[in-house]
Amino acid sequence: MMRRTLCSVSLILSMAILAACGHGQTGKLDVLEVEEKQVPLEVLISGGDASWQSCMEEVARDYMALHPDQEIQIKQVINIEGEDYKSSLAVMDALGEFDGIVEMRNVELYKQAEKIVPLPSEVTDLLKTCTVIDGQVYAVPRFYACRGIIYNKKLFQEYGLAVPETYEEFLQLCENLKRKNMPPLVIGGGTLWHMDFWLNGLYSNRIRMEDEEWISHRNEGTVSWQDENPKNLLADFKELFRKGYVQSEYRTTTDSQTIEVLVDGKAAMLYSGTWMFAQILKAAPDFEIGWFFLPNNSQNPVVELEENIGWSITTACKEDSIKYQTAVDFLKFYYSKEEYGKVVASMNGIPAVKEAISYDCIPAQQAVIAAAQAHGVMEGPTISTGNTPEGFAISCYDVMLKLADGDYTVDEAARQLDMAWEEKRGEN
Repeated sequence: MMRRTLCSVSLILSMAILAACGHGQTGKLDVLEVEEKQVPLEVLISGGDASWQSCMEEVARDYMALHPDQEIQIKQVINIEGEDYKSSLAVMDALGEFDGIVEMRNVELYKQAEKIVPLPSEVTDLLKTCTVIDGQVYAVPRFYACRGIIYNKKLFQEYGLAVPETYEEFLQLCENLKRKNMPPLVIGGGTLWHMDFWLNGLYSNRIRMEDEEWISHRNEGTVSWQDENPKNLLADFKELFRKGYVQSEYRTTTDSQTIEVLVDGKAAMLYSGTWMFAQILKAAPDFEIGWFFLPNNSQNPVVELEENIGWSITTACKEDSIKYQTAVDFLKFYYSKEEYGKVVASMNGIPAVKEAISYDCIPAQQAVIAAAQAHGVMEGPTISTGNTPEGFAISCYDVMLKLADGDYTVDEAARQLDMAWEEKRGEN
């Protein structure tokens, strides 16, 4: 369908040019101006975050104001219930819409499939870190972000509660809140990928601290979900529900609704990312945001600057030299000092560019930046990125919810995850 449409457009333009030639030079120039209008460059982003979409649409408007002959289309990938982001991208690819700049999370998989191309130095030289495979850069981070516990600061002050320094203290905090008839945690189980926060937060504490290459080792078959540390991860997660630390409606609460639960005082804490700050303050401007990193038992929390979500350029885009140059120019504009300052301010992100960026941020974000500067490390692959088998993460989220519901014991969940891992590896 797309090829027929493009052929029809070309034919119409050709006829128009011939007609213009017969009616003077002016008509010819007018047609050529139309013909030089570039095919729109699509920027594919993940769905589910209205703030991110709004932010990118503003970047596109600013770019087009400077380049009126070019068109940038910000497009959310198709969201499929019960499927992960990789599956959604696969659908876009099957529809012939994997063409342009794409928000990328599994760079290795797409590089191996030859769906993305190396990025030029005029873009990569702007960044502190990049995703390098076989000596070439295939993705650059949008910005750095952190996971952590967002809490109701006024409520903590009212109850005389302190920020925990260890995981045991965190559990005691949850117990104290429960005794005051305040649900300690809101979890958005109605949006399956919301489980990714707890999965990878506990993964960092229980597994990555001991084995940074655990995902590769699992693919090699030298480690298992039924080993001690992975089972401790699952036990930690199950305990939150078994002890009643999670709001009772977690199964029907969506990720976006977690904000409403938090600001309405129906739960004290939410485990999510810094990008939620803007949405919280939009919903409740007077809400006092508190923040701490999910503690472990070492009194030294894992403060990770997530760079797993970045920008890549598709192979299809590279085949069109004009569109490819537009993609490069758009990325350079995105990372330009003034524009990038607006991006990180809007998303409460931490700048990933080498050039110093100054921007206004709320006290909670200032605390995050200070902690990141003091303790931050770049995050390695998580159980949804890198060499994780495509489709495994969504299976894992489902197992986690069944674990929370009491349908699985820890041992049963661990066996299910090992089977799912092998199944998805086989499919890939």
